[in-house]
Amino acid sequence: MASAEAGLATATAARVLAMQALRSVLGAMPDADLAAAPEAAPVVTGDQWLSGHPLLRALQDQVEIARRTRDLARVQTRAHPELAVQATRDRGAFGEPYGQSITVGVRIPFGTDDRGQAKVAHADAEQIEAETLLANERQRLAAEADAAAARLAAARQVAEAADRRA
Repeated sequence: MASAEAGLATATAARVLAMQALRSVLGAMPDADLAAAPEAAPVVTGDQWLSGHPLLRALQDQVEIARRTRDLARVQTRAHPELAVQATRDRGAFGEPYGQSITVGVRIPFGTDDRGQAKVAHADAEQIEAETLLANERQRLAAEADAAAARLAAARQVAEAADRRA
């Protein structure tokens, strides 16, 4: 009986690992089958573990940077004015002294530019990519946590069965 319980625990852990692999291929799946195994509950809740994960914090920062870049691109609809200062030094002939001149120019863009629209579209695409990457990594890490909890529960059951057998 103890050997059978140990085998069942090992098979349950293998099933959870197989479900994790299937979930990584197919994407999000309903967790009804995994919820049926009460021994797969992690010791530390997934939200507590995932909220402090360094990879997810870095990805959350990337999402925030992408969001702020998108907001900035939407506000900056045209190019900034430009101020140009040029100093020249020349002489008319070989024996003449050098003459110096300073030229000041101002360039003010009035029209909207297609580059601004492309900049906003690029910033939107970067934000969507960062959010998708964050969601995928969060799902992957949650699946890894579930699988690790299932392996831990299976190892505990195997150890209990070995104690009873002994």
